[in-house]
Order: sequence, then structure tokens, then C-alpha cells
Amino acid sequence: MLVRVNHTELEGIARHFDEEQHRFTRKLHHEEWAEFMVVWRGQRVEIYEDYAIPGRELFSGHKKLAFLIPLKSSRTYFSLYSSVDLSFCILCPPTAVRNGHSKTRALFHRLIEGTNVFIFKVKSRARAQEWIWRLWLHLGGKIPQFIEISCPTINTRLKLDLPTEDVVNPERAYELFSVRSIVDVVRRSMISAHGISSVASRDWKCVIEPQLEAGRRLALDWRLAAQLDWISQTEDFQGNARPWSVLYGLSLKQSTRTSHLEIRVADHVPCVIHLPDGTTMEEPPGVEGYLDRIKLQSQTRQRVYLTSHDGNLFALSPRDANPPAPPSTHLSRIVGEQTDVRGYGQDLFRSEVERGATQIWSAYGVLDLRSIQCVRAVEGQEGQEGDLPVDEDDGGIEGLAKVQDKLRLRLRRSFEIVLLTGPVIRLEAHSCRNCLEWIDKLRALVTYWTHRDLEDTKLVMDVSHALNQHYRVTPLFPKCQHGEGCSSPPEAPTDPGATLPSLSSIYHWCILSDCKSIVKCGRVFTRKGLRGQYKLSQLILVAGRLIQFHVRPVSALHPRRSRDISLLDAYVCSGYLAALALPREEFDPNSRSPPRRYHDGLEVDEPGEDVLFMVRYRKSHISTPERQGDLLMDVPRLSTKFKTAVFRTRNKVERDSWCWALSCEIDKIVKKNGIREQKLRETGGLIDISH
Repeated sequence: MLVRVNHTELEGIARHFDEEQHRFTRKLHHEEWAEFMVVWRGQRVEIYEDYAIPGRELFSGHKKLAFLIPLKSSRTYFSLYSSVDLSFCILCPPTAVRNGHSKTRALFHRLIEGTNVFIFKVKSRARAQEWIWRLWLHLGGKIPQFIEISCPTINTRLKLDLPTEDVVNPERAYELFSVRSIVDVVRRSMISAHGISSVASRDWKCVIEPQLEAGRRLALDWRLAAQLDWISQTEDFQGNARPWSVLYGLSLKQSTRTSHLEIRVADHVPCVIHLPDGTTMEEPPGVEGYLDRIKLQSQTRQRVYLTSHDGNLFALSPRDANPPAPPSTHLSRIVGEQTDVRGYGQDLFRSEVERGATQIWSAYGVLDLRSIQCVRAVEGQEGQEGDLPVDEDDGGIEGLAKVQDKLRLRLRRSFEIVLLTGPVIRLEAHSCRNCLEWIDKLRALVTYWTHRDLEDTKLVMDVSHALNQHYRVTPLFPKCQHGEGCSSPPEAPTDPGATLPSLSSIYHWCILSDCKSIVKCGRVFTRKGLRGQYKLSQLILVAGRLIQFHVRPVSALHPRRSRDISLLDAYVCSGYLAALALPREEFDPNSRSPPRRYHDGLEVDEPGEDVLFMVRYRKSHISTPERQGDLLMDVPRLSTKFKTAVFRTRNKVERDSWCWALSCEIDKIVKKNGIREQKLRETGGLIDISH
């Protein structure tokens, strides 16, 4: 894991040391981030690194012991450093290692003076949860006699009692507080109105039960402020049970904020929007196919394959198109092999998700559907005297051979995409009928994703307003019902104890269940390395990789950047900890960030470190999803250098959701490469502490 080692000569440092306390703690001497092997044995935590002399590890049989953390010391404390990336901190007195130490690290090993501050960042979110829970429990954490669980959808709370004898017996508490048992208890209590109000029972029956009867299910989560963490993994990557997966949230306490256990309907991405005229619109089906792109100035033609995914239109070379199989293929397989239709449907769904991911891996350009002003036909389809009717156009060369005015038929097969920034993209379909189909489907997609973007922006602003607990940048005044002279006060800050039921739309289950080709996408300011200029990018998380497309206002298609970021062996850091890695002249914790307003109406006034996150990754030469297995047995050394990518979102809510999505994707990679992860954990020997 990544470790940042700090030391202060003070001994009265706050026990609950987190990023809030770090902002106000001075005279901290630190080393830069480095990857260590961290081992918990008995009453101490050992931190190992590679030897500087090549071959010494082979000679000694173990790695170099760099630091020791005595867990039995009365001056050793544990705390959650950041709930966003699940980094945690251990404070302890300086402790000498047995094999000596260098002069540059002398202040970390003194026996009497000062305090060592170790900040840990585990690669896998699931492994971080286990470290946090076990350390919290070992260093004095107590299971309470009851746990309060809330249902944000109907704004109801229940209290789940724990017998006194089970408080001191964690194994018994694990059995009582499992996901299934809690869901069953809550549902029975709500339906029977046992121990709750009749109003809450009525709301549950009217709101929650119809959704469950429609095939949806209930799930548990821990919420800290405006961050949601679903309890989704009951086993680790080795297949071992995680009985503490519900109770671990008790250890999630940062500053004055504590975590809350909630029960919600496991929502996926919303697929219905509300239009200004009061009607609703479901997400239209995607569109894909071969087209000819015609450059307006030179009239040259370029064959291209376009496919739409989550509000983006991707451009691929025809050799990388990977089009869907014809329907006859699936029908012949079902009839010929007598395949189970339901099982085959699930396999087909998964294969389509993987096919979409492969297409995005191969795309060389992208177009945001929300940046399209209109889609129009180049030539009217009503036809003139001598024109071929739309239904009689066989398409391709065969259709052109039936008419004399071939140029006019080509124009009738063409349509244009006009962007808000001015550029125009002209495309020619296979036939007139295909052209009309492209126009209709693209118009529906543009309408849906434009209004969907407005709804998402309003949701983010509402959540951000609840999180910051102060007035909006532009206050919202209630509408006056009596004409002129209304003096109603602006909208007040929200209640800090608000349940925020809309968080399920931001932290949705599509990220956890791999039901979409794109895990997450959006516009983010990025730069390569710790120095340089930030550039606006369309950032897309797909199949364990971050793909960046450079957003240029004057370009029709946003080109793909040359290097993707592989999340294999990657670490995600955020907030103040990430800001400390920036050049000193670039980050001033005392400076105030001016309010900002973006083109979609989003208004923010949060400090710079609250919108910052970094990805530390190692260079990978794997370019296709099928070749990811080539890295299965490639285990890097601890001293292998990392590359750094810096990202800035528009506000804290967007930053938190990106960090959560990246952490969930890293968990999937760890679970998928279980053999490699086990080999990583077994790499390097430990010193003998038996004597």
C-alpha cells in the first residue's frame, strides 16, 4: 500500500487525526509517498521497503524493515483520514527498528521525542475496509448496544438493539447484523407496524413495497455526509467471508461527522426524465452503424463506424467496428442447441456489455450528444420529379445505378450534425431510409441527454447545497403568490441531519453490477504529472481503464489522447492529501476559491483541494481487453516508479463520485486477478521475530 510518513516534535497532537486536522497542524516533517509492504503481526505493524542495494534481499531472505508501529503503546491511536478514498492514519511514538536506520530517517526512530504520523492508502477499497475495521476494533473501538437504521425514501428511522452479552462478542454480533437479517427485520417491522408509527408503515407499503413487487430489491449502505458506500461485498477476493461487512461502518468517523446506516432500494441509472411540458421520456435505444463522413471543404470521403453509449457518440475505424451479430444467429443457436432462453439472454446481455466496452477501447474520437444543436437532412426527402422514392432506394452502388442524378441521391442520403460551437459534421448513410432512421434516433438521443444533463446538474447542486450547509451562490427565492412586493427570504441552509434520498441516483448500482459498457463518464480538467496546464477532457471509465478525449471547442470530434491509464496497481488519492503533492507555489491552503458558474448552470464555491483527486499508476502496454491476462503474473517491485495523473472536477460531489467509481472498478480488477493479488501479498520475506 502507499504510505506517507510524517513526524512532529509535538506529542499533544489530536488523537483523531484526519484531513481536517492536517490542515491546521504545522511543523510536520514528511517523506514523499512511497509504496511499502505493510504487515500486521502480533502487537505491531511492520512497514517494509526494497533494499537500495540490488541483490541484498536475496542474500538476507527478507525485505528491509523501514518502520515499526507499536500497537500496545498508550500513545498509539487510529483514525479515519479521509472517507472519500478510505485512507487511514496511525499516530504512535517513534520506535527504533532492529536493523538500524539511515541518518535521514533518524527523527522517525527516536525513542522519546515527538510523534510519528503514518497515513495509509490501500489499493483496494475492500481491503481498506478490512484494515480500518480490524484496527479500530483492536485499538479500543466498541460495538454499541444498538444501531439506528434509516430509510431515506420515507424519512423513517428504526433502532436495532443488540443484547448486552453480544456487545463483547463480535462473532455473535456479526450473525445478528448481516445484510439479509437486517433487511428481513426492517421489512417485517414496516409491514406489521411493530414498534413504528402507522404513518411510516403506510408510507412503506405505498412507496417501497410496489417497487419490490416489480422486481427491485433492498440494499444497505453507510452514508457519511454526502458520500454513499453500498454494502455489496460479502466475500473477499480469496472467497473468504466478510461477516463484519455491515458493522465496519461504525469505524467511519471523520472530524465531527459520523456514519449512518441506511436501507434503500438498489437503484440503477435513472432512465426516465421529465420534460418542460410535464411529460416524461424514457431513454431512447442507442444507434450504431457504418457511415461515410464527408469533409465539406475537400469533399473527401472517410469511412467511419459510429456508436452511441451514455450520451456519447464514438467514432471508430471500420476495422475496429465490432458490429452486433445478426438476429438470425441468435435464433438459430436457441433453436438448434435447445439453449435455455433465460440463461442465453443473460449471456447475450453480458456479451453486449463487453462488446460496447471493446468498441470504446478502440474509438479514436468522441462527440458529446449534449453539445449538438440540431440534426438535419442535407436534402429534403419529399422528392422531386424523377427522384427515386425513399422505400425504393436499395442503398449503396446498386441504388445509385437506378438514377441519373447520382449527386442528388447522395445528398438525400446525407445528414448533418450541427454543434453548439459552430462546426458541422456531414455524414452519408447507406440509403435514404437509413438516413431518416439516423436522423430520428439521433434527435431523440439529443433531446433525452440534453434534458438529462439539466436534471443531473440540478441534483448535484441540491446535494452540494446540503453538503456545504450554507447559502447557494445564487440564492433561490420562493415564488411570490401575490404579485409584486413579495419579500420572502431566500432558501435557508439545509439540515445537517438530512437523509438525502437522491444520493442513490449518483451512487447507483450500475457501477457495481457491470450492467453498462461505460462505468462512469464526464468532463474533467486533467493534466499529466504534477506540473503543467490543465486541459478539459472527456473522461471515460471503462473495463478497468481511464480513457481521455481532449475537448477542443473548435473541433468536431474530440480526439483521443495517446495514453490510457490502467487501473491495475493504481491508487486513488483525493483532497488535502492530493493537494500536498502539488508544487508548493501552486497550492495555498489559506487562499479562497472564487465562485464559479459553468455552462450548464452549475454553481460552486468550494476550495481547490475539495475538487482534486489523483491517480498514481504504473505504465501498461496492454491495449485491448482480451490481453489483460498477459499481466496476470507480472508482479512489480515496490520501488517501481509510479506515474501521476491529476484531475480537477467542478465540485466536491462530482469528485467524491469519481473516487468511489474508480475504487469500485479497482476492486473488480483485484477480484478478477485473485491469483496475481495473492502473489503480490506473498512477495518478499519478513524478518524473524521469534528471538
